[in-house]
Amino acid sequence: MKYIKNKPKRDEGEVKSWRFNIVDIAIILVLVFLVLVSIEYFTDFSFFGSDGKDQMIEYTVEFENVNKVMAASVSEGDEARGSGGVGDMGEVSLVNMAPQLAYVYDPETAAMVARELPGSGEDDSVPVTFRVTVRVKAVYKAGNGYVAGGQRISVGSPVDLSFEGFSGSGKCIAIYGLD
Repeated sequence: MKYIKNKPKRDEGEVKSWRFNIVDIAIILVLVFLVLVSIEYFTDFSFFGSDGKDQMIEYTVEFENVNKVMAASVSEGDEARGSGGVGDMGEVSLVNMAPQLAYVYDPETAAMVARELPGSGEDDSVPVTFRVTVRVKAVYKAGNGYVAGGQRISVGSPVDLSFEGFSGSGKCIAIYGLD
């Protein structure tokens, strides 16, 4: 003899109820934790009130294809401002001009070699590579790096600087901690 258990049939309009269990709560907590960690790490917002640590640094920015006369207008002790002259980016501690280089193929050595552009020694119209080192008190925060004058400063990233006679966007090539 077979016993058949009859299940009550649900109506088409009846809504299935769903109950939370411990696994559901654990998954939700893990997702909330990941969102909070992402906000803390990838934004300037901090849940723990840590604004970062002030540190004196020097960073070097390289500008390419700069007019020699404009580059000569920047000197040690000048004030560096951020993009559009806003934000204190520090004080110039070192200025360096170098001839503009072009990399060409040398058939004798079968390698790429650096050559100065012709006339870079005596002609003011030939562009130069201009490097400026700036000293500033920056804020360091793990995950964000250094921030000065509202700009993030990191090696390889673009930095906008304005001086009395020159303004441009260069690439940060070095950062040195002084503290």
